[in-house]
Amino acid sequence: IAALDEGRIRDRMDGYISFGWSAAAANDVSQLSLNAGLTYRDEVRLWDFNYEGSRSETETSPSAQSHTLAIEQQRFLRDRWFWSGGGNIASNDELGLDIRVLLGGGIGRYFFQTQHQEFFAAAGIGVSHEEFADGQEQESFEGILVMSYDIYRFDTPEIDVSTDLTVYPSFTVSGR
Repeated sequence: IAALDEGRIRDRMDGYISFGWSAAAANDVSQLSLNAGLTYRDEVRLWDFNYEGSRSETETSPSAQSHTLAIEQQRFLRDRWFWSGGGNIASNDELGLDIRVLLGGGIGRYFFQTQHQEFFAAAGIGVSHEEFADGQEQESFEGILVMSYDIYRFDTPEIDVSTDLTVYPSFTVSGR
């Protein structure tokens, strides 16, 4: 059961922003991170937008950055089944990845949903296009396997813990 507010669209939204900075004097490493998300839910679908970014710097090596922007939509069906579709755009200096675009979709099921926890799994297929710093480009056809487990409590003390696992086995690139 999910509580749905009636009326204004903003009442059906839930979001977060997380900002972090750390520094270690022993090896002159500093790291900056920003994570943000927005979820919209109504009777028939769920939209989820997320951004994750980080930047690391040391005096002895160049800075390294990584960014990921993702969007997902679930369309609810009978008996806790759902269709899912979405995509993400990512870059990562340490991997030499200028850009990766992934689009895909699949089907999933909520195995349990209570007032304190929920668990779902989904499987699907996707297509990715990658451009690397050395000029190489690669396209691949991938599987998409997702599991998500959430625990929450709205009373004091409030608890909201989420664990997600996403695996992209490649059908076109052996061993990846």
